[in-house]
Formats: sequence, structure tokens, C-alpha cells
Amino acid sequence: MGNQLIETCMEEVESKESILSFLKQLPASTSHFFANLFPIAKKSIFGILLLNLVSKMLPTTEIQTGELLSGVKLITTDMDLQLAMMSRLVKKSNILLQELTFLLDQNSVIPAQKVMSHLKQFEEAVDFVNLWSTFIEEHGHRGSGEIDISNPRFVEDCSMILRILVQSCEHSTATVNNDALDNYETKKNQVLETIQAVGVIVKQEKTLLNQVTFGIWGQCKAFIVILLIHLFRALFSVRETPKYLLVKLFTRIKLALLDKMENSSILSNGVIEQATDIYWLYYEELIYILELYQQCGTLQEETIQLVKQTIVNRKVQHEKNKQFQAPRVVTNYGEYMDVKIKQEFAKEHQQHYDANVLVGSGVSSGVAEGRVCIVLDANSANLKPGQVLVVRQSDPGYNPLFLNCVALVSETGGYLTHGSVVARELNLPAVVGIDNACTLLKNGQLVRVDGEAGVVSILE
Repeated sequence: MGNQLIETCMEEVESKESILSFLKQLPASTSHFFANLFPIAKKSIFGILLLNLVSKMLPTTEIQTGELLSGVKLITTDMDLQLAMMSRLVKKSNILLQELTFLLDQNSVIPAQKVMSHLKQFEEAVDFVNLWSTFIEEHGHRGSGEIDISNPRFVEDCSMILRILVQSCEHSTATVNNDALDNYETKKNQVLETIQAVGVIVKQEKTLLNQVTFGIWGQCKAFIVILLIHLFRALFSVRETPKYLLVKLFTRIKLALLDKMENSSILSNGVIEQATDIYWLYYEELIYILELYQQCGTLQEETIQLVKQTIVNRKVQHEKNKQFQAPRVVTNYGEYMDVKIKQEFAKEHQQHYDANVLVGSGVSSGVAEGRVCIVLDANSANLKPGQVLVVRQSDPGYNPLFLNCVALVSETGGYLTHGSVVARELNLPAVVGIDNACTLLKNGQLVRVDGEAGVVSILE
């Protein structure tokens, strides 16, 4: 259904020959898309409400509600499983490893199609090419900071993925997350056992309400809880679908827009120097420039210089803005909120640990040690196998990095955020909510991440 929505939307837009008519058609076509996307989003919201209901019905000391979400086939999880299958093939084939390394050495930007074209000539790469084709078709529209269409997608530049696949073959003796597929299956089996155990635990739970009618009430309550668990697991599987489809649509629009810009006379005549410069103009500004150009056939030199200077100024301002870190919460009035409750919580818990321990929230159990690798931009990351991934936040563009890391530390996040979900599926310890983790920790430091206790210990 989702892909049909995108095709319907893009069919109307892409039929427009000029870039101006293309842009003018966008609002009408995308509004139809959003209207049909809302019912899918409602299922996800209902699933989260069910999760909260189940959490109130479970004995809090014996079952962690979030663990019941593990093993659900999510879009994000599927991405990592496909990457893991490709990683297996690269580890078994010297030719694949050699050719991927060659591509990385020869190119700074590598379109996904180039990888396919290059590897097709090697008989040993047939299975990899088939997996790669499926991966790009299903996840090629993803990337770091993917809501911003100016950021590169995997289909445009997959160099980070290739780098991770090549690096996954290094240090084979290191204790790393070498087989995400096995980890996922293990976790899935564990959670199915947990769901079966829930019924027993709920039946045995004695409260003032059921002391007299323990047997019947316990069995009924257990049946209801297990039913709700299966229901919210089914609904939770569509949690990522709205954003997945939204980003897929954005990518289609972006690629079509750039293609039309490349073939536009406004580019060849130097009014706009390169197609990607349109990212620095507002929608209304671009429409105005194109309408004026269409009416006059050209633009006055003064107008051209104004457009170019506006683009330059905004690029400069963007670089300055990168120095700042956005606040956690911003109101619709432009005010930001200082989360003092979180700070007080951390301060209170920090008293139980020494200065070499950072306190956060454990979102994926397990303990792992490794060297810190701070990643502020997934596209330029150089994460080696066995390292601890430290980030401000993560999104699907960070997924390839999870193949090589042994644990995750994040400044932001909760039990249901992207990094936490992926870490649990791949059996990686994860601690989130450590303010300024990217500043307090240093690249190369040896740390121990305890996902159960929610702490990160600096060992050296």
C-alpha cells in the first residue's frame, strides 16, 4: 500500500516536463500522500498505548516490558540483517574484499549503481550483487539526517557502507558483533520464551484483589496479557513505516528534482551554478526565480548576483550553525526548555558511583568493553571492529555502524528510540541519556558499558 501511494504521488509530479510545473504540482500530490499515511501512523500510536497498558499489568520486578518488543521484524532491523548477510559474503571472498577496497581507494563518493556495475563482471560476486540490489531497492533512500533532503542517501553515496563491510573483515580475533543474524535469531527465541513465561508469572502474582479467586482470575488475566502482548507486537512492527515511506517519497522527489535541474536552461545559463544550490533557497523563492526566468527568458545580472550571494550567505551561516548543539526541547514559540528533572535524576544517581562512571539509562542489557569511537557524522565515521559507538543521537543512517561496534552510548534517546531498538535486536549493550557523552569521553579511551545498570565506566 505504501509503495502504491508513492507511485501515485510521483506519477502526477514526474509527468510535468518543466521544473516549474514539477514544483507547483508537489503540494497537491504530497497532501494526498499524507492523508493516506495517517491511518498507518494511528496503528503505531495504538500499539504504544497497548504497551503502556501491558506495563501496568505486569509484575515490574520480574519482566521488563521493553524486552517483549525484541524479535519484532522492523524495517530498521531488516536493514541490519541484510548488511550482516553481505558482511558474511565479504568475509568469505577475497575477490569481494579486494574489489570493495579498490572502489573505496579510487572514489570519495560512490553511487550504489557503480558498485553493482563494477561487481557484475565477477562470477564470485553474484550473490553479493543480488543482495546489494535488494538492499538498495528497499533501503537505498535511507541516510544520516534523512529528513533533510540535502543530505546524501545510500543510493547516492554508499561509501560508508562499503567502508564498514571492509572493516568488518579486520581483526577477526576481536570480540565484535560479527554475526548480527545469529544474534537476532537468539534474541527472537529468548523473547518468545519470555512471552510464555509471562503467563506463569501473572498467574502466580497474588494481590489483594485475587487472593480469594486466585485460580480463575489469574488465568483470565494471564490470557488477556498474552493477547495484548501479541497485539502490540503486531502493531509495533508498523511503527517505522510512516517515516520509512515519507523518506522514500522525499528521496524520489529529490532525485527527480535534481534531474530536472540538470536539464534546465536556468542551470546551463549560469543563473544557478549547480543543481544542489536549490537546497539553499526557500520553495517560494525558487518558484519566483523560475517564473521570472520563464517570463523574461533570462534574468538581469543584478538579480543573478543576488541569488548567488543569497546561496553563499546561507552556506556560510550553515557552517556557523554547526558549532551549536540544538536544545532537547523547542516550543512552537521558539523557546527551549532546560530539562532540570533529568539533570537532578542523574546527579542523584551519580552519588552512588565514582567520577570515572557516567550514569544514564540502560536500554539494552549486557556488558561489553572497548575503545571509544565518537561519531558526530555517520557519513565520515571510521568505526573499527570492537569499538564502542558514542553518538549524540542516531537514525537509520547509522545502522551500518552497528555491525562493527560492541556497544552503544548515546547522549539522547529512550527505550523506543532508533539506537535502543537496533541495539536490543543485535544483542548490543546500550546506555542512553548521558548528557555531553561526546565531550566527557575521548576517542580511544577504554570503557565498560553496562546496559543493565545503565552506566559507562572509564577504565583508562
